[in-house]
Amino acid sequence: MRITTFISTVPGGSLRTFKEYVRLLSRDNDIDIYTLNDSYLYDIKEYVDNIYSFKFEYLFFKRPFGFLNIFLNFLNLFRLDRLYHRIANLINRENYDIAFIHQSYYLYIHCPGIVRFLKIPCVYYCQEPVRLFYERDLIFLKKMSAKEKFFYIFLKPFYMLFAIFFKLYDAFNIKRCNFLLCNSYYSKNYILNAYHKEAEVCYLGVDTNKFKPLTDVKKENLVISVGHLEPRKGHDFVIKAIGKIPFNLRPKIIIVYPCYEDIEYKNHLKIIAEKNNVCLEFFCGISDEELMVLYNKAKLTVCAFVREAFGLIPLESLACGTPVLAVNEAGLKESIIHNKTGLLVERDIEKFSEALCYLLKEDKLREEMGEYGRQYVLEKWSWESSVDELKKYFLKCLNKK
Repeated sequence: MRITTFISTVPGGSLRTFKEYVRLLSRDNDIDIYTLNDSYLYDIKEYVDNIYSFKFEYLFFKRPFGFLNIFLNFLNLFRLDRLYHRIANLINRENYDIAFIHQSYYLYIHCPGIVRFLKIPCVYYCQEPVRLFYERDLIFLKKMSAKEKFFYIFLKPFYMLFAIFFKLYDAFNIKRCNFLLCNSYYSKNYILNAYHKEAEVCYLGVDTNKFKPLTDVKKENLVISVGHLEPRKGHDFVIKAIGKIPFNLRPKIIIVYPCYEDIEYKNHLKIIAEKNNVCLEFFCGISDEELMVLYNKAKLTVCAFVREAFGLIPLESLACGTPVLAVNEAGLKESIIHNKTGLLVERDIEKFSEALCYLLKEDKLREEMGEYGRQYVLEKWSWESSVDELKKYFLKCLNKK
């Protein structure tokens, strides 16, 4: 088949998913990529025929007038949609069989407007809805300064209006997709409630040749927490839990995150670590090879994501033979087997700390969980099996024409 794809996002699970799908689909398909940012796609250039990149310049006010950007957001979204229309027209002129669309990122992750203008069958992979508009408590995970609170309260009607506008825009695009895929049954239910549209689950996978146990790497008294440097990844929760572990057993924590960072939140984490006497280290924008080494060094990977739709982090850790301690919620319950590949604990700092302390003491149990976890990933969570499922959905979409 001739497949056209579209993505415009930042480093993270969504981008990794896209790259793995492109890499494996290219074995028996011709693929072109359309994007608003090709700077993260050079490592898959060899797998595609063409990469068409389009520039979009955001209009914004600089400080001290940054609070007025809420008004420019409406104009920027309209301009972005016009660009989506232009890209779709270019795609429609080509002889593609199907369009495989991934989430785009403009202020929030969303379904790109390109899907409304395509004249070919369209499969859209939805990692998650625009959570900020369906889970209002996420706004207040980050502590606001007095100045930020003032402008938020003063401009709240405009923020609410834009939220409604953006939410409707995203939902309207979703409705126009021919076929909708998602990463977990948690996401499937979430999407149904948010958009009133059925999605099919196409589980993700792990490259078990890239993430694997390293016999020459010794375990250290450390745990790692991987994810964007933002409150909903729960890094602060983990640090507080570690701070309650007896000092002689207390591990160092390494937080690994992509290139983007929230300086205020990073400083907030440093303050929490200092108050709780926890040794904290940050790794920013490291390679997969470096991440694999860290997984192998760590005794545990800890995941305290706030209602994460799925998350590749636990599976990558298990592929390296490192068990996972995670909060017992959302998509994490679908990739971690309690008492087999790790532990699932309620979002309570005391309970999480107790479970962490227990696993740190039990070397034999961690080793058994790691071995079971590696085998579990090999049997169930390969990218090859994920792509096989994806191809079936492509055929279903084509047959629905």
